[in-house]
Amino acid sequence: KKNFILISALIMIVVLILTLIFSNQLLKAISKLQNSMIHFREENAPVPDIQRKDELGDMARAFMVMKNELVEFHVRELGRKNDEKEEIKHTFGKIVDPKVRDYLLNQNNLLGGELVFATILFADIRGFTSLSERMTPEKTVIFLNRYFDSVAKCIYEEGGIINKYIGDAIMAVFGILGESQNHARSAVLSALKMRKAVEALNSEFLTEGLPIVQIGMGIHTGHVLAGIIGSTERLEFTVIG
Repeated sequence: KKNFILISALIMIVVLILTLIFSNQLLKAISKLQNSMIHFREENAPVPDIQRKDELGDMARAFMVMKNELVEFHVRELGRKNDEKEEIKHTFGKIVDPKVRDYLLNQNNLLGGELVFATILFADIRGFTSLSERMTPEKTVIFLNRYFDSVAKCIYEEGGIINKYIGDAIMAVFGILGESQNHARSAVLSALKMRKAVEALNSEFLTEGLPIVQIGMGIHTGHVLAGIIGSTERLEFTVIG
């Protein structure tokens, strides 16, 4: 009887020890899984033990699959948003000069500007009203785009910035963003190149049966306020003076 009691007591002690060991391991695994769930957004979040063969191991593996899928989704979304930002920036750079675009994107105080010594070049097509009356609106747009594309290159080559297109007129500025120290000379050289470009373009127009282009240009150097003007709904970067 004494031996039976002793054996029973030893068995209970062993069972208790095993239960404590198993419980301790289980609690550690649960704690690690819980910690991973709490900090799963962090880059160096603890990884739960997924080597277990029980239900807790299945839960840990399912959690890791979910986490990896979320990370992949986040990376894809981040890449998509970056692509969209670059596309918007690229499109913005076509609507305004890329130098002006970068200036606008880096501006904290939108309205206002700074006084600068710069050169402005205006050019327009002589007799454009009567010229456009002989063409359809679609042909007029194509005609203007070819003209603008031809003269714009002359402005960019001399470091100028195309500020705006006004119907058949073009306004370019030199020196407002510090891109040229000798901006007056750059504007004159640009105008001379524009004359040659228009001559070449007229040769193409003649062979195509289109009317030739005659342009007038004006250049002025002086102090202007370069900055952003407009209303709360519509802003524009330009020069005043």
